[in-house]
Amino acid sequence: GFTLGEQLSRQVYGEQYRASGEGRRDARLLIVNGDLAADARFGDALLAGTASLLGAFHHRAVVGTVVVARDGKELVIVTEAVRGARTLEELLVAGRGLPPRVAAAIARSVIDGIATAHAVGITHGALHPRSILVDDDGVVRVTDFAVGHAAMAAAAAGSDAMSLRGFGGYLAPEIALGDAPGTATDVYALGALLFTLLSGVTPPGTLETTPAIERLVQRALDTDLTRRFANAIELQENFAEALEDDRWDLATPAEVARALAELMPGRAHDGDDGIEDLLASL
Repeated sequence: GFTLGEQLSRQVYGEQYRASGEGRRDARLLIVNGDLAADARFGDALLAGTASLLGAFHHRAVVGTVVVARDGKELVIVTEAVRGARTLEELLVAGRGLPPRVAAAIARSVIDGIATAHAVGITHGALHPRSILVDDDGVVRVTDFAVGHAAMAAAAAGSDAMSLRGFGGYLAPEIALGDAPGTATDVYALGALLFTLLSGVTPPGTLETTPAIERLVQRALDTDLTRRFANAIELQENFAEALEDDRWDLATPAEVARALAELMPGRAHDGDDGIEDLLASL
């Protein structure tokens, strides 16, 4: 029920296009990488996993999933469009952390979105800066819920269709040992994300920050599951307490946008949004 428009990108999971249909003027359609789509374990995990829950799940910090389906030999995922957005991976400068207020604001949005997902039984499983979008207004959203969870579930089941090397630093050690992705998997990735936002490098390493935040990150990254936060709901509560204990305040979305614009001055929009809007209205 969707019509493809221009191809926007090639990414680790496949090719992404503009699309329209089913009352949506602008959506994003991912045609899953052929190797992944041909892997029965990935296909089963995608179609029978969290996909059935995602259609009814909505949160301001999550890119909504519209359709997950098989179309002939192809696996297709349609999501909401986030106009003018870039991935956090594109915006981070290696070796250089963000101002603490900005890092904390980005992390808070991601943690809030994942915590709400955990509360309704949805896990991501493959959180990484390339799965976090920041638009020109500084609004942060998490994407790749369906495809990321399926990729990690398939890897845990023995599939080699998705290389785990691309998740270095953010992948919980239990996934590499063959465990299925769960809420604690997301906690580890969230800890790694906050570590990277503050330091500019991925863990392991030494994080030089205020005491409560440092303790929180260390616990989120603990390889012992009995000591790590069990889910993002626990992490969310403890993050709020750590921010209060260390007397941090959060940057506004406008401040986030300004800080990231300084990292990538003159960055282009997602296509020419003004022309696309005009053509769509015509």
